[in-house]
Amino acid sequence: YSLSERLGAYTEWFAFFPSGADTAKPQHFFNGGFAFLASDNIQLDVRAGVGLNDAADDSFVGSGASVRF
Repeated sequence: YSLSERLGAYTEWFAFFPSGADTAKPQHFFNGGFAFLASDNIQLDVRAGVGLNDAADDSFVGSGASVRF
């Protein structure tokens, strides 16, 4: 979602589906976050999410930075 010229937001569902493991179960997550374009070549972001099933972690948070060369 575009919130302003330099600020965006997103929501998503994602999952991990293990292959070849007898006991590993699929993990489903929902998360959202914000991305801020600090300059034409630098983007900063923060995110938080929750696990949607017993196999997934209960919650997570994170941040990141991207630089275009």
